[in-house]
Amino acid sequence: MLFWFLSFVIALLHLGMILLLAPWVMGFQKWLEAKIQGLPAVPFWFYRRELYSANIKRLSSFSTTTSFYSPLLPYTGLGAVIIAALLVPTFSVGMVTGSLADLLLIIALLMVVPVVFFLTALRYTSLKSLKLLQTTLVDSLLFLPVLFFIAAIIHFITGSTFLDAVVVFFHQFGELPLMAYSPLLVAACSLFFVVWDMPTFSQKEGIDGFGGSDKGLLLYINDVRFLVWLSLIALFLWPQSLAVLQSGDQDFTIWLRAVPFGLLAWVTKIFVECIILAIMRSLLLFSSGIYRVGIAVILSFLAIILYFAGLSGA
Repeated sequence: MLFWFLSFVIALLHLGMILLLAPWVMGFQKWLEAKIQGLPAVPFWFYRRELYSANIKRLSSFSTTTSFYSPLLPYTGLGAVIIAALLVPTFSVGMVTGSLADLLLIIALLMVVPVVFFLTALRYTSLKSLKLLQTTLVDSLLFLPVLFFIAAIIHFITGSTFLDAVVVFFHQFGELPLMAYSPLLVAACSLFFVVWDMPTFSQKEGIDGFGGSDKGLLLYINDVRFLVWLSLIALFLWPQSLAVLQSGDQDFTIWLRAVPFGLLAWVTKIFVECIILAIMRSLLLFSSGIYRVGIAVILSFLAIILYFAGLSGA
């Protein structure tokens, strides 16, 4: 009983952390890119006004909006990213949501977001916003082969697409050679191209075509989606950094040791990923979307080749 209670508390802590820190991580990403490019930037620790007045506080508009179509559709996207955030392990596995943390389900939830964005744009007369969200939707759909290859390589390696199984597998086989890690590493690198355009979503001109409440909500959903993707990439890059909590761990001190160190590791990984993505974006490499899709597909397919090469070598 104690295990399930502590597991539930950690799940809520993990979800609250994602929802609270998502705008701050996005602000840090933009500030970091501006610094690398030598552009003027507001320090991300002064980003609070934009974060909460433009994003979180506008969530209260749900009760004041009179249109039936307007509130429900964006909130569908918000619900999808919240469920995805709850399912992606950040610093430990073995939570109450572990039995639902299927990579295919998480991908489906995250892919709902661009669809919701596009459908929301249909109720506005702004052609710029419609074109922006149409491009966002098409770009997201183009990355489906990448996500399919990644799910396939995860299934090949661990025999399952559940994220808990990925972490447990690499914990059990800690002495695996580099060839065993390389497919997962290459697959994780391909995901950086999936999140490439998310930091510039709020800076695009078409987003101004939305009403205040919908605009703030869509920006917040985009921030949460960005952090969920980064957490998923972090899990693939460093699967052994997550603590494995089992039903036999009734000692409260085990949880006290696992959670702070796991949280510190997660923050460090997100920080490193933001630096990597900022450098990639600042170099303006692969500026065309179709090139990024092609490189991501090649990397994810290369991961499968490396896996079978490792089998033949073994």
